[in-house]
This record gives sequence, C-alpha cells and structure tokens, in this order.
Amino acid sequence: MVVQLTIPSYVYSQYADDDDIQAFVAAFNTMAQVYINTMVLLGLPLYPQFTGPLLDWVCNGIYGYARPILPSGNTQILGPYNTIRYSGGKYSLPYGMFKRTGPSVYYATSDDVYIRCVNWHFFKGDGKQFTIPWLKRRVARFLWGPGSVDVNQNEGWNYDVSHEYQISVTFGTDQTADINIVNGAVSNVKGTLYNKTKIGSALFPLNHISAVFTPQMRPALASIFKAAVESGILELPFQYTWVVNI
Repeated sequence: MVVQLTIPSYVYSQYADDDDIQAFVAAFNTMAQVYINTMVLLGLPLYPQFTGPLLDWVCNGIYGYARPILPSGNTQILGPYNTIRYSGGKYSLPYGMFKRTGPSVYYATSDDVYIRCVNWHFFKGDGKQFTIPWLKRRVARFLWGPGSVDVNQNEGWNYDVSHEYQISVTFGTDQTADINIVNGAVSNVKGTLYNKTKIGSALFPLNHISAVFTPQMRPALASIFKAAVESGILELPFQYTWVVNI
C-alpha cells in the first residue's frame, strides 16, 4: 500500500484565532503533501527506470548493493604447494610466503549490467528454494531479459522456457559446478543405427552416423556473466566452485 496523503498538522485551540499561525500550518501541510506526491511519482524502489548516479543512489541506498567491478578472470593465491617455485628467481617467493594475484582486465559495469546484477539478488518471482530450473531461469533472465525483467514477460508473469534449452548445468568432482552456455545442438540425420537401419542395405559402415550441427547465437552478455559468476559477484551456493563455459 502506497501512502498518498499525509496526516495534516493542526493549530492548538488557544492559537486558533491567530491568522498568521493558521497560514503557516496550512503552508506546511501543502509542502508536506508536495513531498509525498513527488516521492510516490518517483517510485524509488523501481530501480530499472533509473540511470547514472541516481541508479547508484537507489540501489546502494535502498537495496544495499553497490555497483560492482567485474574482473576478467579469477584471483589466484601463490604460495601453496605446486603453485610457484621456491628455488629463487624473478617468479618465486620465499618458503612460507603467500601472494594474491588478480586479473589485469576489468569490464565496465554499465547501467544495464548493474540492473541485471541487482535483479539477480533481489528478484523473488522464482521462490527461495534452489533447484536447477531455478538457476536456469536466473541465468536466462540475466542473459536475455530486456531491462532486467522476466524473459518474454507478459501479463501474469508467464515464463518462456525456450531460453533454458541453451543453458546446461553439470556437477563434477571436488565440489565443482559448470554453467554451460550451449552454442548449438547436434541431431542425427542418418546412418547405420541399431534397430533402425538394415545392415545389408545400409550405405554407411557399421556404427557410422551422419549428423547436423545447428548453431545458436551466443548471448551478448555471456562474457560479462562469466566474469560476474567466477568473481563471486553473482551469489550462488558457496559449497561449489562455479565455472561458466561459453
């Protein structure tokens, strides 16, 4: 519920006959109502409508999320076993010393990317339970959602799942997880397939198939998304080491 009207100030009865005080209180109520109307029309919590410093002020002041710096790559800790030489030289460290190195290239965080990062953290339409479809929807919304709203959003917030087909999530060893942005699909066209082709009349050698690769366009924000995930800017379950393959 949005507050539309202020509770007006009033003059105590012993000053009710003072025209100057009555005028002052009336002017005060008018100005207070102007402030309320201005704030209602601004719609400060609706951050996608803002740009520049005002966007930073709203997202940082209301949501507590400052504009992130997106590195191209991960930081690396040098010093542990098998990460650096100990025998001396330009690229070595004394035994027992540690050094953290970071990427030298950073992406400029535009207003659009900033809005998508805020939306990743505060969008509530998917619920609170982490699942693979939950993650795919978030990835699709970051990569394809226009203006950081739901993909192909229409009345009723219906969701178009077609974008999820280009997103694959796999889990590996040592608590690693991969988010794969698929660049195409392979479909079998013909060949010597078991129970589908007569071996005697087949035109292909045994176990041979012919396939067609259908390419898909890589999202324009794929590199930005990879940097945001692997640097920890986009929050994901901390039990896994997340890698984005594009």
